[in-house]
Amino acid sequence: ILAERTGFGAARIGNWEQGTRSPGPEEALVLSKELVVAASWLLGISNDPHGEWMDHVIFEY
Repeated sequence: ILAERTGFGAARIGNWEQGTRSPGPEEALVLSKELVVAASWLLGISNDPHGEWMDHVIFEY
């Protein structure tokens, strides 16, 4: 379902889930909107899954 909602392939999402690959900043932003968490948290930059202020710093820079 996440693959359908984001447009990312199921194999790609599986790689992220298994830790064999990591999403890039743009991918993390798309995922964060679907998962309702901060992209910075998905990228391991923040320990706060709802730290949206950090996303503005990352993506507006």
